[in-house]
Amino acid sequence: MYDERVLWDAWNRKAFQAFGAARGITPGSAEEVLGDPFGDVAYAAEWNGWRTIGRTATGRWLIVMWIRRRAGRYPLYARDATDMVRRLLEDGEE
Repeated sequence: MYDERVLWDAWNRKAFQAFGAARGITPGSAEEVLGDPFGDVAYAAEWNGWRTIGRTATGRWLIVMWIRRRAGRYPLYARDATDMVRRLLEDGEE
């Protein structure tokens, strides 16, 4: 799953600029999380999509919401992971 292509177009790039810029989240940081081999990937049935929790190259924890398309993963939104989520995942790495 981690080698699936990340898909960008005008719509999701604009969404990341509008909502992510204020938080310092770029399409590049979302791609880093989606490529994190230790990221936690799960299906989010409540909105019929997927979420990946992982780290960027600088160690920042993000949650990236995305949908599966035939050609790859299509990111919709990203936000910082909460302290509780980070602690749970970091404890699992030991």
